[in-house]
Formats: sequence, C-alpha cells, structure tokens
Amino acid sequence: MKKIIFHIIVVNAMVNAVAGQDLGTEKETKTSLNLFYDLYPTLNSVDLDTKGLAFSTTFAVPKGELGVGAAYTYGMLNSDTYAWSQELMAFGDFHQINLMMNYNYNINAQWSLGVEFSPLIASTLATSLRSNAIVLESKFEVKRLLGQQTKPSYVTVGLAYGTELGAPRIYPTLSYFNTVNEKLSYKLGFPETALYYRLNNQSKFDFTLAPQSIYTLHNQPLYDNNLAAEVTDSYLEFTALQSSLRYHFDFNNNWSSFFKVGYTTSPTMKIKALDTDNTMYNFKADNGFMVGFGLNFNINNKQNDANKK
Repeated sequence: MKKIIFHIIVVNAMVNAVAGQDLGTEKETKTSLNLFYDLYPTLNSVDLDTKGLAFSTTFAVPKGELGVGAAYTYGMLNSDTYAWSQELMAFGDFHQINLMMNYNYNINAQWSLGVEFSPLIASTLATSLRSNAIVLESKFEVKRLLGQQTKPSYVTVGLAYGTELGAPRIYPTLSYFNTVNEKLSYKLGFPETALYYRLNNQSKFDFTLAPQSIYTLHNQPLYDNNLAAEVTDSYLEFTALQSSLRYHFDFNNNWSSFFKVGYTTSPTMKIKALDTDNTMYNFKADNGFMVGFGLNFNINNKQNDANKK
C-alpha cells in the first residue's frame, strides 16, 4: 500500500529542489514563512515526497540589499516493489538543512552584483553527522538592468556551485527577464525558464521549466553489487526536468497559498559510491506527474501591500 504522509516541518528555500520552494511570484515579499509539500507518485515503482518549512527575510543596507534565512526539508521514499531492499531502507527517509545568506550590491543605476552562500547539510542521519554531508553551496551573478524600474527588464550571468543538477557541481547561470505589461512577465535562461501572469490582485499563475533534484548522503556500509563489496559512504541522486503550472492565491495581506501540478521527464534515481562515483543501484525512474501545494505567511504585510500591482 502506498503511503502519503504530511508532516509540517521546518524547508528549503534558496538553492535546490525537488521541494516546493517557489519562484518569482513569492519574491515580492520581504519577510516570509513558507510551508510546502511535493508528491511524485509515479516514478516507476517508487513514490517520492518532500515537505518542509523555510524562513527568509531581506532588508536594505548601504548600496544594496542583504538577505538571510534558514530551511529544513524532509524527504521520503516508499515502494511496494523494493519494500525490504537494503537500498530503499537505507534511503527511505532523508533530511536537508540550509542556512541562507545573500547580498546584492548596486554598482550604479544599471549594474549590480549578487553573492549567495547557502551551506547545506544533506544526509539520511543514519549515523552522527560527518563533514562530508556538508555542501558549501554558493552563487555569484552579475545583473544588468535594461529597462525602467517601473517596468523591469534585465539580464543576469553567473556561476554557481551546488545540488541544483544532482550531486554537487559547478554550473553556469544565465537569464533574461522582461516585463511585458502589468499582468505578464517572463524569464528565459538556465537553469530556469518561467512565464508569470497576474490575473488580479489576489490570483497569479506561473508556468516554469526547470531541473529538479535531490542529493543526500548515507554514512553507513551499503553493498555494491557491481563490485561485490561494501561501500562505507554512498549517496542518492535524483534528477529530472520538470514543467509545472502553479496557481497562487492571496487570502489577505498576510496569508497566501499555491497549488501546483507538474510533469517530470528524463528522471534518474541512482545510488552511487561517494569516493568512486560508481553506480551501485538504479531505481529506473519513469516520466510522470507530480502535485504540490503550500502556504505562505507574509510577516511584513505593509510591504506586501506596497508591492501589489
């Protein structure tokens, strides 16, 4: 029997995610508390769900803006087919803990620099925490404003290190954002492309195309069938390309919610040896649908009122 369990626990907000941290429509809020739940029920014989809670805030500093936050995400794998397998039992549940810091520096009216540092703990916590479960996620971007402040248009180019594409790696970032009118805007780039539409003061939609990923470490021996030996440190890597449609509704100045449906393509879910990167086990995930929903609490509702179009 498949299990669907909802835990309200602490999230993941800035860098990575199969989790439901959310896109441009949430970035109007200066201080927020977010809860989310994502369910992938059709990954071949494995069900994957993630849930969590995140807090983030930004405030003005000389020549720029400073942001800080914290997040916790809990993930769980279920399967009738692999129910008692060593691999599923090892990675049946896993955790991600983020500390998030970013600084945007305005060089002049057109140019700005963005630096983000988000140390991540990704582990099954099967043993006491070890240093190899810590990923020093970071990002550096240059932004060039192309249009007026009242109708934003800009280009960003940067370099990042983290788990956006699976196991920790360096990857480039590139985006072009344009405001068409007061209702419609879009972003083209890598790793994310998105279209945003505001129906009215309470309702918004967005459509996104972006990679989804999970990376988590297991610090206990696990048998490698390919080598006929035990491996002390292994990791689970899930990657997919997801297209999703999300509906966001503001209940009032403080509370809002969203509901999301998506479809994942080119998914992979593998267990690999940390030292050699050798594939120890392949769950052979299939294309499939996912659903997600969440709640957002805007702590400084006066700021949110000022930002409403």
